Amino acid sequence: MVAMRVVFLASTLKVGGAERITGLLSERLRTRGFTTSWALLREAGTEGLALRERGVEVVDRLAPGRFGFGAIPVLAGHFRRAGARAVYCLDHQNAVFSGVMAARLAGVPA
Repeated sequence: MVAMRVVFLASTLKVGGAERITGLLSERLRTRGFTTSWALLREAGTEGLALRERGVEVVDRLAPGRFGFGAIPVLAGHFRRAGARAVYCLDHQNAVFSGVMAARLAGVPA
């Protein structure tokens, strides 16, 4: 059976409680057979760098100056290349707005 690929999306993973907890969730899912990675609109930040050091794929600066509609095609392309079957959007307004539209455009089912 092929592992389900989950892409976590945020604007950045600078220090924060939600960022740390969601990062731990992405690591824990890997121990349960999921394949996880992070897509970040801006820089990785402290938590993103720590995840990368622990072996989690973290792709940053996907759309550093493109908030809103400009980030959608960039993210859709990333989701397709990553083989995303689900996208989890951290509650950063620009990530949720762009992420939902990009996931649909990319054909992500969940």
